[in-house]
Order: sequence, then structure tokens, then C-alpha cells
Amino acid sequence: MAKLPALVTALAEIDGRERKTIDYIARTIRERDYITTEKRGSGAADMTVREAVNLLIALNGADLPKDAPLAIDRYRSLVQRFSGNAKKISDRLDRVNWMPESVQHVADARTFGEAMERLIEYVPDLFRTFHEGTRKTYDYLPEKVFNKSIMDVIKHRLLGPEVTFQGSSAKIEFFETLVDPSNTSAYDGDNTRSSRLVINYKPDRARGSDFYGIDHEYLANPTDRYVSIGFATLMRVYGVLHKENDK
Repeated sequence: MAKLPALVTALAEIDGRERKTIDYIARTIRERDYITTEKRGSGAADMTVREAVNLLIALNGADLPKDAPLAIDRYRSLVQRFSGNAKKISDRLDRVNWMPESVQHVADARTFGEAMERLIEYVPDLFRTFHEGTRKTYDYLPEKVFNKSIMDVIKHRLLGPEVTFQGSSAKIEFFETLVDPSNTSAYDGDNTRSSRLVINYKPDRARGSDFYGIDHEYLANPTDRYVSIGFATLMRVYGVLHKENDK
């Protein structure tokens, strides 16, 4: 298992912001006990999936570092909303042949926080499923070419889950690619991917609008700002958490 510095370094490499920025936000939430505070260095506590999710929410759900703890509380508590007659979203998913069990486990989570944890825990299963499904579609590609290209598809956000943070809501969306993985020149955002499932998360009515900082003005003019992270970030987090002897 990994220590906090290793996770900060890994996220800085893929986040786009400087490491010192990621480190500052991590320190902010660690001081508020959203990440275990123990000895530093080799004696520091190993990161848990829950703590990794707290850091992801802090990095992507807060406008300012000082707001990170509140963002964690708010986003973690968002509850799943879906349309249709099924009492559980898993009942609806069971009728869709392509849905792997790992996706159903994510969709069965009531809160956004729990769903995020399951996303990371099921990274290997999700990767295997989307990899195999894409391989069947593009079976004419040589194995070596396909395996080399699949990460480019993921990095371009054309395959696998994508998590979006927006104001007082969030969503997890699963995509499949519509282009030959080896043809990078064809990559064109939403025109080259297909959304297969969207899971929406909204404020928990039991907590009230004050908890989420929602007022009538917000409801009339919801924020247009949103931040999203793709499968590559989730894979990186999983890899760090399961790397032995990481300092």
C-alpha cells in the first residue's frame, strides 16, 4: 500500500497542476482528519481507498483549498437519482446485456462517495471488461497494436468511466469508443465515443439545502462550471494504492 506522498506525486503527474498545489490541498484535508495523520516517512499510515477518494473530491470538487473539507462532506453525501420504473438501478442494469458486474456494483451504491470507492476498487475488473469488449469490436487489429493503443483511447476519454463534479451534483458516465484504437488521428471527443450509462447524484433531501449551500438564486441560475476526471486517473490511484513498499 502507498503513503500519501506517493499518491500526491502520481496525481500531480496526471492532474496537470504543480505538485506543490496537490500537496497543499492534501495537507489541508489531512489537518482536518480526512486523511489519517500519523508519523511521517516510512512510519506513516498507508492510504485507504476512502482517503484516496477524499483527496480526489478535494482536488476536483472545491474551488479553493480552504473549501476542500466542506466539498468532501457535500459530494460524499450526494445520493443517486435515476429515471424509470425499476426500484433499484441494478434491476434496470440486469436487462442490459453488455453491463458487467463491476458496473452494477458501482451503480448499486446509494451515495456518490461509496460509488467513487467502488470505482477504484473495481478498476481491474472495469479495465478487463472494457478492454475485452473493445477487442471484440476491433478484432482485426494485431494483439500488440491493440494493447499498445488501448491506453491512448483511455487517455483521450473515449473508453471507461468518467466522473463529473458540478456545483451541488455529480455524475458517473460509462463510455465505449467508436473509433479504431490504433487510429489516433480520428479521436474527436464526444463524436468518437458513445455513452452507455449515466448515473446522476443529487443533494440528499434529508440534509436540506443549507447543508449544500443551495439557495433560490442558485436553483434559478445553476453553475456552469464543472470538472471531470477519466479512467486514467482512477487507474493511477488504484495502481498507487496497490503498489508495495511505496514511500
